[in-house]
Amino acid sequence: MSKICRWLRVTGIVLSTAGLAVAGLARPAWAQAAAEDAPSYTWDTIGPEFADARTVVTQKNLKDQVVFGRMSFDENRPQLENWYRNYLFPSMATEELLGDVFEKREMLAKDMEQAADPRLRQYLLMEVAYPEATRRASDPNYHPTVRFNAMLVVGQLNQTDARLVGGVRYPAVRLPQAFDFMVDEFKKPDQIDAVRLAAIVGIERHLFLVRQRPGDQPIPDGRRAEVAALMQTLLDEKTPPAGRTPDGHTWLRRRAADVLGTLGAVGDNRTIFESLIRIANDADEPLSLRCTAAQALGSLVYTDVTGIDAVRTAQQLAALAAFACRAEDTRAKEEQKTLEEEMSGGTRTGGGGGMPGMPGMPGMPSMPGMPGMPGMPGMPGMPGMPGMPGSDSSAPAMTGMPGMPGMPGMPGGAVGSDPRSTDGLGGYPGTMSTGRSTSADMDALIKRVRRRLKQPLDCVLQGVRGRDEKVLGAVGSLAADDQQKGEITKIVQALDAIVVATDKHKQGLPDLLKEVRDKTRALEALLPKEAVAADKPAADEALPGGAVPADAAPGAPADTSQPAKTN
Repeated sequence: MSKICRWLRVTGIVLSTAGLAVAGLARPAWAQAAAEDAPSYTWDTIGPEFADARTVVTQKNLKDQVVFGRMSFDENRPQLENWYRNYLFPSMATEELLGDVFEKREMLAKDMEQAADPRLRQYLLMEVAYPEATRRASDPNYHPTVRFNAMLVVGQLNQTDARLVGGVRYPAVRLPQAFDFMVDEFKKPDQIDAVRLAAIVGIERHLFLVRQRPGDQPIPDGRRAEVAALMQTLLDEKTPPAGRTPDGHTWLRRRAADVLGTLGAVGDNRTIFESLIRIANDADEPLSLRCTAAQALGSLVYTDVTGIDAVRTAQQLAALAAFACRAEDTRAKEEQKTLEEEMSGGTRTGGGGGMPGMPGMPGMPSMPGMPGMPGMPGMPGMPGMPGMPGSDSSAPAMTGMPGMPGMPGMPGGAVGSDPRSTDGLGGYPGTMSTGRSTSADMDALIKRVRRRLKQPLDCVLQGVRGRDEKVLGAVGSLAADDQQKGEITKIVQALDAIVVATDKHKQGLPDLLKEVRDKTRALEALLPKEAVAADKPAADEALPGGAVPADAAPGAPADTSQPAKTN
């Protein structure tokens, strides 16, 4: 097996186990690392004493005894030092063992969280995890996969972990130097996308923790402004730079929108707000990006903000929802037609390709202590970063703080390369079979259609109303008077009616689509005619398809990006 193929295989394993939507996103983005003329990379070597599997088990058991306080930290410190520095961290940077890297990251996180001796936790944090992870993440000699995972470790580090005291859950407190490290690495002009991908996940996680308890872990104004500028520059960059695929670029821009939403700033002269609404309103942008931007608008802090036309903004977001519903109507009909042809006598000779999907909001598993985007176990997931597409991706601020970002989702099938594609929820892969389709396939299609409809609707509702269904927050909170509030409330009610309609299908998919069309027309009746007419989907925009973008890396699925994300 060639080095290139081996790298793709190993990377695929790592990314899937890590729960990040980077297979098909990151891999193409890291295309430079898989080129035929790629340089030789540094790999770590595990200590020779760990060559014997029995020794590994024995040393792990000893480590566990110390973590749980059954054996002395002081007396066994040399053995712990040997375990972490000569086995655990090298195993995350050894080519043959990269398939187990997620397990190793989780082990490290649990060791710190469960450490009975506070001195042990501090030792693991500041003398082992932080220096070992930052060294590998910042070293260009290491393989991109190693640096990617090392940066994920950095993003997971907490000064103190989440805890439950007297029935009250206290969130984790971020490690400030970890945040600074991620930002500094992200902004390096020559930084590889593998590191940027992991850094942006960690940056959002830290910002989320800050929003939960801002007084406990403030970020200096200068640093916040720097992060805002970095993310806005990325978000506004429509054309991907050399070496990054369009799908990978879209994924990064979506994460940038998530970060800006979590940061909460409207921006000087509303620059951040204007960037997000411009993307949400741009029919030439990918639908997944437009929806992520709409959702981020719901997380901005609008206190004392002026100069925003709340009604017009709500109308623009509602037009996006109507656009998504019309596009899905076309797409679903195409899929139904294909399925009915199979059911009427055709045979399935191959899988129909997993339905492309919008990353999940929540998305990938939450990071420990946070959500997703990102994640670790812990708080509920924040949108989007998000569900991992694949065989069945899950769909999926400031009122009622959302859960931690969900990590980005892995793509589910392939998607066409139309920049306006409805790359939404990851779907079910086609079943490789020679038998005829059954009613179960139609039921599965209906479920996919429902998810694909609900996700953009949820994003828009969060942008217009916020997360609290009983309070008109987010953009809606900017209504200048009762008349404006009434207009926005009607839009929210019309959007909610479409969400309800997605669960009605008395006689199957046609009934579902008719219900949605009727409610969508009712929504459009509340909008300026020019807003609706300007956003009509093209005939081919519903993506009947499965075509893999031409720039996808060998063996990598296309971006079906999942908030979430996703993430």
